[in-house]
Amino acid sequence: MTHHPLKINRPVLAPAWTEQDMKTATTRIHNRFQGLLISVIESARWGNFHETPHPLEAHHPQWPDPGKYCDLILAKRDAEVVAALEVKTRYVKLEDVSKPYDVMGQVLEGMGSRLLELQQAAQSADALWIVALGIYRAPPQSTTLHHAQPFSVFMVWGRNVGGMHTPMGRGFWSSLAELDRAMSGMVNPYDFFSVVSLPKKVSQPQLVTPPQPAPPPQVDMTSGQLIELIRTSGLTKAQKAVLNCVLEWPYEPTTFISQIEPWLEDGVGKTTVRCALRELAELGVIRGYTKRAHKLKLRINQAELIKLIENS
Repeated sequence: MTHHPLKINRPVLAPAWTEQDMKTATTRIHNRFQGLLISVIESARWGNFHETPHPLEAHHPQWPDPGKYCDLILAKRDAEVVAALEVKTRYVKLEDVSKPYDVMGQVLEGMGSRLLELQQAAQSADALWIVALGIYRAPPQSTTLHHAQPFSVFMVWGRNVGGMHTPMGRGFWSSLAELDRAMSGMVNPYDFFSVVSLPKKVSQPQLVTPPQPAPPPQVDMTSGQLIELIRTSGLTKAQKAVLNCVLEWPYEPTTFISQIEPWLEDGVGKTTVRCALRELAELGVIRGYTKRAHKLKLRINQAELIKLIENS
């Protein structure tokens, strides 16, 4: 009896990607993220002609050379230019614990003189400059082949020319869906892309005026506005760490220690941040805190946060 060897149908493995393949893949990922970003921007209320006579639209500029320093121009139809926008994408490995603003810092540093050119182009049109970064964690090969791979978004913006050292607003959204929720209700783009800072204390004597009722605290601020507000405040390091941690809190309930660990630094330990969390919860600045609960879903009360910072 003759025995024939068992034949196994083995799929042919894809060949290793060349350097040119990777460059092509990077451009594909960039263009896909840019298209998704345009869809989020133009679907907000500021892009709806039923909501505003001058809807916001994204245009591809005729200048400069493709991919140099400006990918999109945001302009109101038959009205002013709002922003010059540069789109970037970066692959960050799952095991990489770098904070999003650290990744953005590397991107801005890598832009070098191109950031200045973007800022100068925006200022010449009396417009904002914006850098939008799409962060993806699946390997580039997988992200290239599969359209559904997710992106988180970090954006910085401003009006001045000065490279990385100019005042700027910033915001982080863990997904394009979260960015869409933040943008969708906006009618005025300058309400979203704004830099928030506290009033400077005046040391010189002022004229006595009748007391005026205090204006209501500003609410519905973007993540970038809140980050800037916390950074420039007089709060303690532990309080700032807790607030920044809660700003990036996931939608699912999770443990406080697992979320706060990336924010710990010298002089700010676990005991200190636990005390800061309880204190902020008692002041009403943080909601969702329950004593001895294993998993929490925390969020910030913006009105109470502004009151706390103004009185600190």
